Amino acid sequence: MDLLLSPAAEAELINHEIAEQADEHMAEAVEWAKELKRIDPNLDLVWVGDAADDPELEPGRWHIRKRIPGTVDAYIPLVGQGGSYRPPGAWMLEWLTANDLWNPNVHRDKEEAKRKLGEARERARRLRAEQRQDHMAEAVRAARRIRDDRGMTQRSDLKLPASIAAERREEKRKEGIKPK
Repeated sequence: MDLLLSPAAEAELINHEIAEQADEHMAEAVEWAKELKRIDPNLDLVWVGDAADDPELEPGRWHIRKRIPGTVDAYIPLVGQGGSYRPPGAWMLEWLTANDLWNPNVHRDKEEAKRKLGEARERARRLRAEQRQDHMAEAVRAARRIRDDRGMTQRSDLKLPASIAAERREEKRKEGIKPK
């Protein structure tokens, strides 16, 4: 049974549904903010509106705010790949734990990753140097095969046209080189 509603009543009903959905998201955000405070009492979850123009803030995104007494608070935007919107969730707690440099295990893991990256760069540098040497050696071998202009013409399957061969013989005769 459909009821006929006035446009104002229909708009009010829609606004009420939207408010309930927004309230659900806010209630969830409040729960995640409590979880952040369990990790560190100076952490909080805040929404930054679209009008934000501070370079540290991502407009229209959730941020983790770290209150730092005596200085400006730090803000960490909660974004997905390519700066896409990402709602608060358990992933932020995992991210904070994985980036906790006070934790010796995390610090050791980060140092290990840096060491492995350095080793990989060194291997890549050595490989490029070896490839350069191989390329130079190949060029030297090719140069030894073809010592002068007539190197390739010594092969029986690559004969020069008679007019060019005659010109070269004449040039060598003028230079005083005996033909073979």
